[in-house]
Amino acid sequence: MTAMETKENKYWESEFELRDFIDMATRWTIGTFARYSTDDHPYTFFTSHVEKARNNFDLFCAQLRDVLSKSINREDIGTDLKSRFLPAIDHYIKWYEANSVEISQLKYNPYELMLSYIVSTKMEILKYFPMGDHGTRARAGKGRKVNEYPNKFEELFYKKEDIEPSVSILREIPCPAIDENNTYIGKAKGVYQYWINVLKAKHIIKPYPDRIYATLCNEYFEGLKLDESELRKYYTRLENSGIELSIKTIFSQKALCGKSGK
Repeated sequence: MTAMETKENKYWESEFELRDFIDMATRWTIGTFARYSTDDHPYTFFTSHVEKARNNFDLFCAQLRDVLSKSINREDIGTDLKSRFLPAIDHYIKWYEANSVEISQLKYNPYELMLSYIVSTKMEILKYFPMGDHGTRARAGKGRKVNEYPNKFEELFYKKEDIEPSVSILREIPCPAIDENNTYIGKAKGVYQYWINVLKAKHIIKPYPDRIYATLCNEYFEGLKLDESELRKYYTRLENSGIELSIKTIFSQKALCGKSGK
């Protein structure tokens, strides 16, 4: 398949599903979703999007690698991908950040689940076609690339002074997840999902794909071995234990700055 054939025809895997989800999610109110969400049908009209998201993303990645391996002109592919995907993806990310507080209150959260795959799709595109390529250079200071992944756990945070108070929450929950040396001592890795979600909702850490959170947490917390899938599961026992409320309560007692703090 040549670049021109890709450009003219067909479609990219996951393109329709992502566009459809983003259109529905940003056009309908979060309250509308919440009214229809039940224990029997938690994701209501987003069920198909959530259930197919992982497979669609894997298909997209495989398709992109295949197309690039056979292409003559990569520039046309990059232009096509960016025009098809990035405007909608960037629109969703901005919408999510603007509504993150309301979203964080949901019992069942398709918006959070889909954010991971949406951001991952963007990063997969930018891995091959950075924003500085082909006349689309974004000005981000002295040679700094935009939208690059953080390399260190500390870079997840908007403010450096928020790192230790945020980490200390994991020591202070009813069943501590780490010791004083930041070594994992817990028995339920799902705690990290609630901890990360609270920090994101409060604009303490930046939004990234789950695999970035998992990778950097594993590097920072010795012995953790967190899989990204563990940041998307539903944990009945943890839900019933009130862990989210515990984290929020401890968080409220901390003096954290966050994205807009001084």
